[in-house]
Amino acid sequence: MQSFKQLGGADLAPTFEGSVRPRILIFGAGAIGCYFGGKLAVAGNDVTFIARGARLVALQNGLTLKGDDTVETIAVNAVAAPVGLYDLIIISVKAHDTATAAEAVKAHLAPDGVVLSMQNGVDNADTLLDSFNKVLLGIINSGISIPTPGLALYRGTPRVSIGAATPDTDTAEVVELFKAARIEAKAIDDPYVAIWQKLIWNMAFNPLSALMGATCGELLDSPYSKALMVKMGAEVVAAAAARGVTLPENSVTKALTPNQLYSTYKTSSLQDVEMNRVPEIDGLMLPVVNLHREGKIAAPACEAIYKLAKFKFTRWFHTFPRLAADVMVIDGDKVLLIERKFPPFGWALPGGMVDYGECVEHAAVRELLEETAIDLSIDEIKLLGVYSEPSRDFRGHTASVIYYAYSNQSPTADDDAANAQYFSINSLPELAFDHKKIIAEAVERGLFR
Repeated sequence: MQSFKQLGGADLAPTFEGSVRPRILIFGAGAIGCYFGGKLAVAGNDVTFIARGARLVALQNGLTLKGDDTVETIAVNAVAAPVGLYDLIIISVKAHDTATAAEAVKAHLAPDGVVLSMQNGVDNADTLLDSFNKVLLGIINSGISIPTPGLALYRGTPRVSIGAATPDTDTAEVVELFKAARIEAKAIDDPYVAIWQKLIWNMAFNPLSALMGATCGELLDSPYSKALMVKMGAEVVAAAAARGVTLPENSVTKALTPNQLYSTYKTSSLQDVEMNRVPEIDGLMLPVVNLHREGKIAAPACEAIYKLAKFKFTRWFHTFPRLAADVMVIDGDKVLLIERKFPPFGWALPGGMVDYGECVEHAAVRELLEETAIDLSIDEIKLLGVYSEPSRDFRGHTASVIYYAYSNQSPTADDDAANAQYFSINSLPELAFDHKKIIAEAVERGLFR
């Protein structure tokens, strides 16, 4: 890419290294597109998001980026179709939609513009090179999720490595553009090695997490799934070699090394399943499975998981919110809280998940007893309300039935509770979930005496 200067339309402002502000198009408003596009927009760049349906409506009302310690809500330009020419087009759709995306934007790339693929899968470059002369490949190391349209959650610092799929395409300017937006980015010489290394991770974690409803940490903690993931990783290494890409010997071990940052992370495939969308299967798995079927490598583990995923997710399936029950125990102007042993940490109302075959009210008193040793009957609890905001629990969509009761029994912490004690409603500790809001509503209703 020559320079962003003189590219795009006339409505450009000098904000990047004395040059002009490039027009940037984000095609694919999922977790990756929203995070990186949002960061570029926060830095003052001219960014347009392409979205549809609920995502389009949500983005037109603003985009929120929420990290471990920061929250940014910004107004963004979101439209249903591209308009005019763009100097940088970022493709962040699922691999099976790459050809459709290329067709939609190829008339909107400026003469010296460049396309940057920020996608999973190893064959996106070939698809994009059918339509564009300058293609960059972005390999992302991130823990980004999008629990609801217009909200991108991220852990740690998402990083991207950028390399050229075409020999005459310079990565430096795009990398500097990202860095200026406080995105951790670096240029790499051979993106294909990095893409195949990333495929080891994707092949091992994504389909299994979708099939089993498990986080990355849960998959690694099980010796059965871990052994299967090691086999699948080795098959990816063999597939890369068959395609002319030699990976380092420690690639599988590195990809499957436990990382505290991702221990509770849900893969993009599991996120899709929880939103009742078909997860990415063919784009991730077929590059390996097809080589197995052609007799060029042996990949029986990948073949078996591919068949299971196709069987489950190409049929009708539906994922429901999980159901929880909590009890707000009130003693005068005090409320009983438990300190959680597990993420999300903090203090919370005692409660937990309703077991299959169990009445909600029975689950409420059972969880209260297990966590605090306070023994109430179902006749002593009254319904406060149902709280079901999808983003209230980062682990997944949970609907909680909240009860309240009056008691002065002394608590004893047990089960999932590290501690249990009463707090004045005027001096509450840091609360998990939406429990601060729930207690505030109980105060407004005059439930505290």
